[in-house]
Amino acid sequence: MTFFFLRLRTAEISREIIDAITPLADDAPEEDYRLILQRDRKLQDFVKGLPEFCKLDPESMQKSEEICELRPFIYWQRISLHLGIHARICRLHRPYHLAAYSNPRYSYSRTMILASAYKILELRRMMDDPVAKLYFRPERYWIIFLHVTSAAVALAVNLSHNPNAPDADAIKEKVRRVYETLNKSRKNAESLIRGIEKNME
Repeated sequence: MTFFFLRLRTAEISREIIDAITPLADDAPEEDYRLILQRDRKLQDFVKGLPEFCKLDPESMQKSEEICELRPFIYWQRISLHLGIHARICRLHRPYHLAAYSNPRYSYSRTMILASAYKILELRRMMDDPVAKLYFRPERYWIIFLHVTSAAVALAVNLSHNPNAPDADAIKEKVRRVYETLNKSRKNAESLIRGIEKNME
């Protein structure tokens, strides 16, 4: 029941974002960037206020091992909850991702979208854990495919803008792994995969 209410709260915040920032539907930047930062703060505060067994940091996960053993479904519910949160963070900041490369004002958006993109890839990796697979088959859900693809594209775009970054090889390797996962998950992903490949050239 806890996860049900947490998902409702996530939906409420998403609704607030949509109502407050109409141009988001058109992928056009909101003129008042403060609105973006305010909505981002709501999402960040929501993550910080999650119950311990819902958090993903190593300490919280270690402390909640016992309850996860008693209720194994918590493992994939936790993954699902965070996937939705980080997908929304990416969506909120997406209109400012490219702008951040030429305008330092939006550098926070670039930082947040990349951080959430990394988290989404980590969550996708966690979905392949044997415990998660007992209750959840990620390859059957197109929404997971969509979120993981968007995260991979965000990282690939960042790589194309910073090909000589110190961690470029590590990023490329992570994107390649996602590419392989996407390639296995969907036979109809050719156009999406080509987009990732193009940004990695």
